[in-house]
Amino acid sequence: MGTDESGAQVAFVAVESAVVRSLSTAFDTVDGLAYRRASSLESLVALDDPPHCVVIGTDDERPGSRIEQVVETADTAVVAVHDGPLGDETLDRLTTAGAADVLTTEGLDGRATLAARRIEQLARARRTIRADRSSQGTRADGRHVGSDDAVAAERLQRDRAFLYSFLDVTMDPEASFDEQASALLELCCETLGFEMGVLSRVSDDDYEIRSVHAPGEHIAAGATFDLDGTYCKRVVDSASVEWFLDAADAGAVEKRAYCEMGMESYLGLPVTVGEGLYGTVCLASEEPRTDPVTDADVALFRLVAEWVGSDLLRARRQRELEALTDRLESLVEAIPLAVVGVSDDWTVTRWNPGAEAMFGYEAEEVVGEDYPLVPAAESADAEEMRRRTFDDEQYHGKSIRRLTRDGDVLDLRLSTAPFRTADGDVGEVYGVMDDVTELREFERKLRALQTTTSELNVAADAEEIRRVAVDAAADVLGYPLAAFWRYDEDDQCLDPTTRSEAARERLGRLPVLGPDDERLWSAFRAGECVLYDDLSVVDPTYQGVRSGIAVPIGDHGVLGAGSPVEDEYDEQDLELVRILGAAAEAALTRADRERRLRETNERLDEFASVVAHDLRTPLTAAVGFLDIARETGDDEHFDRIKDAHDRMTDLIEDLLALARTTDRTL
Repeated sequence: MGTDESGAQVAFVAVESAVVRSLSTAFDTVDGLAYRRASSLESLVALDDPPHCVVIGTDDERPGSRIEQVVETADTAVVAVHDGPLGDETLDRLTTAGAADVLTTEGLDGRATLAARRIEQLARARRTIRADRSSQGTRADGRHVGSDDAVAAERLQRDRAFLYSFLDVTMDPEASFDEQASALLELCCETLGFEMGVLSRVSDDDYEIRSVHAPGEHIAAGATFDLDGTYCKRVVDSASVEWFLDAADAGAVEKRAYCEMGMESYLGLPVTVGEGLYGTVCLASEEPRTDPVTDADVALFRLVAEWVGSDLLRARRQRELEALTDRLESLVEAIPLAVVGVSDDWTVTRWNPGAEAMFGYEAEEVVGEDYPLVPAAESADAEEMRRRTFDDEQYHGKSIRRLTRDGDVLDLRLSTAPFRTADGDVGEVYGVMDDVTELREFERKLRALQTTTSELNVAADAEEIRRVAVDAAADVLGYPLAAFWRYDEDDQCLDPTTRSEAARERLGRLPVLGPDDERLWSAFRAGECVLYDDLSVVDPTYQGVRSGIAVPIGDHGVLGAGSPVEDEYDEQDLELVRILGAAAEAALTRADRERRLRETNERLDEFASVVAHDLRTPLTAAVGFLDIARETGDDEHFDRIKDAHDRMTDLIEDLLALARTTDRTL
């Protein structure tokens, strides 16, 4: 039940659980209202302080007996919730039994908020009247202590008639606020014995008439006065009820309201909207009153003031909600993403311009129709997602694939949000979809380039590397017209050594490019990648090529790629071809180093053979002279051996010097 026991209280008796849930949900949004479910009618009427309003379930078998039991024993308002057809006869029996209002269970879910508001107004009114009676010593059965029963009964009858009329006015769905306010002012005048009623709006020192009920042409809505010249200044200053029976006795004759309009008697209350003062509601007459203003009179009038403040607050919140809705609507319309709403049965409920641009369907073609975007391969996953979203699960950045009107499959990133009905169920789901097809393609190409890099790293020579690079540009990156121009240092030119199959078929023999070329040669010399939107316009050398990319590969040459379509490439393509170019440059540098190493090794092999021969000759001579010296003992032979050793020493020094030079070269 609600937690504010000091406020208006509502109890349910013999009401279906579904009805209680619907009304309770609406009650939970109301401040100062408590509700509970009574175990039995007997336990409820036996309370010393019964609830201010009792909601009783009735049916055709017992249309009024329960109501009579409550009305006879408890000072409370009764609302009947009838289960069954509500004909005129049944309605008469329920109201005769004492029902202040009658609802039907049929279709109540859709009217729960309105029904709860009607019950709330009855409960608050009964609470106000009961508090007034308590202050005047009135018993719960309506008999005034020490007063004539007829007077008390007449007062109760008046209060009841006022409440019925109050509900009729405030529950009229066709009436505007100003019409309702004017009708309530008229009701207060008739019930409380005044001639004129005014609802005002106060801003600083200005007093503006918002609604009015007055005979003749004393005053009209929209008129503005100085607040100091009105009786309502007292209400504004005190922020509470103010009244007097005679302006002269109250010292109010100096006010403009008395001097110009002759208002002799007055009753006024502040009207608050939220936490702030909106203005006042007041009643006045041209004649002094003899009957005093009672607490019961003030209680009835306060009910009107509270309704005015509540309805103005509701209207303000409604305007704020509408403004927020308009802003959200503008955002949905302007956002460059697809926003699509669907109901539980896959019916499209929303289709913004972003969805029109992304999928090719106009809103009027799909709203109210079945959701048209799911590819056959994705249908099971899509159905599971639909089930989960309507079970209150949300998705954020989920990868999905959807069809366009032309049959293209888009890679999308989806986020969802539920939109709830008044009873809290998910009524529709909005999905926001971002087209990441190009991003996914970029990621795919990056992964493919990783494979290409591995191929480049194991390629046997420069020719194979150039072939792998050109094939990757054509097949992996999707640049059909691809070629590699190798830099020829001797001839100072770029020689087209490798080209794709499409380039061979479409362009034939490619030109050798020299320093006079302002495209590929310039890019090569500058060492910078260049992107061209339409090469054929800026240089007739490239007829047949519209979009183009030139990527220098270090000192090895230029990788050029093109397309017969104008403005085909963007910065993302340039980034990809830079990656390919860097990998190709590293591979060509490796291949060049390996080539030079092989050549050096070959020269070393030849040199080793020569050195071995040159060392073997003096070594053989030294061995021979050593044998002769041993046989003859002649010292002259030792000199010959020394000469051979000196020759070998010189050869070794030359070999070391050559090794140092070769190491620096490598």
